[in-house]
Amino acid sequence: MHELDRLVDKRTSELSEANLRLSLLAAALKAAANSISITDSKGTVVWTNPAFSALSGYSAEEALGTNRRVLKSGVHEDKFYKEMWAAISSGKTWRGEVINRRKDGSLTPEEMTITPVALQAVDITHFIEINQDISERKQAEQSLLDAEEKYRAIFEDAVVGIFQATPDGRLLDSNRAFATMLGYESPEQLLADESRNSLSHVMNASHRNEWISILEKQGVIRSTELEVPCKDGTRKWVLVNARAVRNLDGVVVKHEGTVEGITDRKAAQMQIKFLAYYDALT
Repeated sequence: MHELDRLVDKRTSELSEANLRLSLLAAALKAAANSISITDSKGTVVWTNPAFSALSGYSAEEALGTNRRVLKSGVHEDKFYKEMWAAISSGKTWRGEVINRRKDGSLTPEEMTITPVALQAVDITHFIEINQDISERKQAEQSLLDAEEKYRAIFEDAVVGIFQATPDGRLLDSNRAFATMLGYESPEQLLADESRNSLSHVMNASHRNEWISILEKQGVIRSTELEVPCKDGTRKWVLVNARAVRNLDGVVVKHEGTVEGITDRKAAQMQIKFLAYYDALT
């Protein structure tokens, strides 16, 4: 009898611990910040957490017994859902981005993970779906894209030349005005010309080293006049403003700047000097 009591107490303790773990798991799922729903093998909702209601707009009572298709937005093609269903039906976890429709009709971009579960260890009986609202991330990505497009439009349409180069002087990017200034039909043509796409072809070694040193120490170079070679062998005077671009560690990763053609101005200055000297002599 004593041994039986011991076994009963042990079993009772084990059951109590198991129930405690289940209660803890249930509490954790309910408290999760991400939307969690469980469906049967046909997609019928059998359980949701509060975050699901907050994201979808459907209360637990409204969601239970309905099919997950109620959240379909109509944005994705049938192929999208067929590939998703093929993956999870074969026992694989599916991860991706999806646009779902809330109860009020609004659309939300979500990051979704669907994991198949086989309670009988043979056939899939349920699917666990975890969704995270990524609206803010998508807005941030769009804002960044808009900013990049705006910058690119300014870069490409600017009337002054604009360039980006590595710290050692190799050209990384050029706008059309800079390429045209050097006699090229396009920035692509300039960047493809290995004989011209480096600052080593624009200034001598001492000037180039001085340029790099100033940018490293001071970060900017303002109103520097240079005589640069063009594609056809002629030379032009330009006015350059440049700055060093640093990464988060403070290391210079590239140089960028503007280039303005001043050949006509330099010619006028030289003419004035010549006339002044000539008049002085006469």
